[in-house]
Amino acid sequence: MRHSYPIAVALLCGLLFHTTAQAQPQMNNAGFENWQNLGTGTEEPTDWSSIKTSDGGTFINNLAPQVCWRSTDFHSGSYSVRLKTASTAFGPANGTLTCGRVHAEITPANGYVFTDAGDAQWNQAITSRPDSLVGWFKATPQPGDEGKVEAILHVLEGKLPENGTLPNWIGRARWIAPSAVVGTWTRFSVPFTYYNSGTPSHILMVLTSGDSLVTVVNSESWYDDIALIYNLTATPSVNSVALNGTDPVGITVNYSSGGVPTGSTLFTAQLSDASGSFASPQTIGFVGSSSASGAIGCSIPGNTPPGTGYRIRVVASGTAFSAYYAPVSVPFTINSTAVVRVAAKVFLDGPYVSGTQLMNDNLRSQGIVPLVEPYTAIGYTHVGGGAEVTTAPVLAVTGNNAIVDWVVLELRDKNNSATVLRSRSALVQRDGDVVDVDGVSSVPFAVAADNYFVAVRHRNHLGCMTATSIALSGTAASVDFTNNATATYGTNARRVNGARSTLWKGNARWDAVVKYAGGSNDRDVILTAVGGTVPTATVTGYRSEDVNMDGTTKYAGGGNDRDLILQVIGGTVPTATKAQQLP
Repeated sequence: MRHSYPIAVALLCGLLFHTTAQAQPQMNNAGFENWQNLGTGTEEPTDWSSIKTSDGGTFINNLAPQVCWRSTDFHSGSYSVRLKTASTAFGPANGTLTCGRVHAEITPANGYVFTDAGDAQWNQAITSRPDSLVGWFKATPQPGDEGKVEAILHVLEGKLPENGTLPNWIGRARWIAPSAVVGTWTRFSVPFTYYNSGTPSHILMVLTSGDSLVTVVNSESWYDDIALIYNLTATPSVNSVALNGTDPVGITVNYSSGGVPTGSTLFTAQLSDASGSFASPQTIGFVGSSSASGAIGCSIPGNTPPGTGYRIRVVASGTAFSAYYAPVSVPFTINSTAVVRVAAKVFLDGPYVSGTQLMNDNLRSQGIVPLVEPYTAIGYTHVGGGAEVTTAPVLAVTGNNAIVDWVVLELRDKNNSATVLRSRSALVQRDGDVVDVDGVSSVPFAVAADNYFVAVRHRNHLGCMTATSIALSGTAASVDFTNNATATYGTNARRVNGARSTLWKGNARWDAVVKYAGGSNDRDVILTAVGGTVPTATVTGYRSEDVNMDGTTKYAGGGNDRDLILQVIGGTVPTATKAQQLP
């Protein structure tokens, strides 16, 4: 449909643009605070024009009625612009204001508004690509009438209606007011539709009181605070990070606004909460810049909780036009590789030698310590761990750091020590150090820094646990179960063996109690392991029935494993038991 904004129909408004060649991201005098020729027929806002200053010459301009007034009914500031459709001998003259100039003829249908690129008072340069056009209005249209706001971004010639200039248009925004009375200041917003990826040279805008050639006399509209809104887009260098609960992770957030700032602007990158809300955003980086695009070096705090609902945005501040940047947030995921480390120390009573305060490493020296943790195979269910694997070079190490066997470390809930939050199989050395599968490192757990109860367990010894929860973080925390002074959960949880404490041996069934007699005792499984009929028989290999962990399971004779069970329960009352002190 062709839309006309003729002289007698109140063509659009023209803008007097006194500035340098560099475009600004907002219209001049868009709040209509500054005026010229007040009290005359050519009363107009500075940098805007009406049909009274058209290119039709003195004769036509004198014939044209006044359609534009300064109003003290405003949305903000002190003034707004009031446009009103007036009666002329040629028909209704639409109340019109433009930032270009009105082309007026006696025949209203021949009128249009245009950008006069050769005369600074009749054009406004814009080299930006705003997302939308917003403003505030009131209106008292006559029945069937309605006001309009329209803007085009263009190169070369630009006209409204297009009159052959459509190929020059880069983008267009067009808003039609309601046909009903709007008695209070109301915000309108309309997006720009872009026709290509070009960069405009000018903007041409029109505000009217009525509907072009069919406007009705006495239709009125008030406009204030016209603005161009720019999408401030954020593009993180990555769409997710993995945090270890302690160390921050650096990323780059690129931003682009589509509008050249009028001065140095602070661009701030923000991280939402885990649900995507920016009610209390976290600043992760910022940069001061007068460019429309750039990069912000950012840091994601290492203790940020994991989640898939985060968002990142960039906001602007520092100039009068910062409010006209609309931040566009993008999804962001935070994964958890939070790691706490435990440097535990434990002695197993079976292979322990009190004189040297070391354990024997017979299983390793015989080459029967498995490369894969043994606990899954005997029915232990790891939490967040399991299937740990070491290497032959690790098991080849000799001396105090030689591997004795596999153990399990557990992290338990600080509020409920019966709840295992994480467990992991690890290796114990002759000197009691519990190390990761590399044979050197402290044992890592993929949880956030916090307080945890720490427990240690072995396949034929009774486990024990710290008496209280202890603080764990990415820095390895020492937990020395060999120290007699280390408080443990329960009563008599470890055997005091001179200057050191050891785990109680004899739990050949891998349950929670050492028993010598009665049902489900640990003695019978040793007899079964050696054959069940010849007590003096033996069997070699990596077995839970091998209580002293020398590589040979024996029921009778010197160095047998059966007598060790009797010693643990007291040595005189065969029906006594030793219960594991774990909740």
